[in-house]
Amino acid sequence: MSGHTGPAIPPPPHSHDHAPSTARDSCFDVTPGYRTTGAWPVMAEVPGGPVQAPPRGFVPPAGQAQILADVLAGIELGAWDRQIVQWLAGLDACTVLTVASLIARARTAGPARSGR
Repeated sequence: MSGHTGPAIPPPPHSHDHAPSTARDSCFDVTPGYRTTGAWPVMAEVPGGPVQAPPRGFVPPAGQAQILADVLAGIELGAWDRQIVQWLAGLDACTVLTVASLIARARTAGPARSGR
C-alpha cells in the first residue's frame, strides 16, 4: 500500500507454549523473584469497561482460547475467522483480555445509531 506510514503489524508468534513471564509478554507484570519464590500468579479477568492500562494477571493459553470462544459464542465463524482467533489466543494475556473486552462491550452496545 503506497503512502502507508503506520506501524508495521508484527508477525504471528511461532509457538503457543511460551512461558507467560517472558520479555515478549511485556504487559504481564512479573514481580522480581516470581519464578523462584513459588508464588502463584494472579488470575486475570476480562475488563468490563473501557481499558485504560494493560490488564494485569495470568491466563493460561487454554484459558485465553476459552475467553475468546466465550465472547464470540453465537457468532458464525469461517475458517479464516477461526485461524485468526487461534492466533489471537496465542498472544499475551493483556492483548487477549483487551480484545475480549472490546468484543463483549461491542455486543452489549449493539448496532451504532448514526445521525447521518
